[in-house]
Amino acid sequence: LDMACRAGGEEFVVLMPETEPYVAEVVAERIRQRVERIPFPIYDGKRSIAVTVSIGVAGFRGGQTTAESMLKRADEALYRAKREGRNRVIAAAA
Repeated sequence: LDMACRAGGEEFVVLMPETEPYVAEVVAERIRQRVERIPFPIYDGKRSIAVTVSIGVAGFRGGQTTAESMLKRADEALYRAKREGRNRVIAAAA
């Protein structure tokens, strides 16, 4: 069962159990492209602005991964995406 939730501020978490990390990266890239493509309406739809997202992806590393460590790795990948120019997907090292 996949699940998306707000993690605070402008950050969201998408959990995809039983999904290989490379598949999660493909899904993240599709989300990034979709957000970039669709203008965000403002002023009651009279105007719109371009919106982009930066995404960090992390997967389980065998028995050494906890939820906290995986979220930390995803967060580090997210901030790397922001540092490298935003509007991109970065996968944490396996």
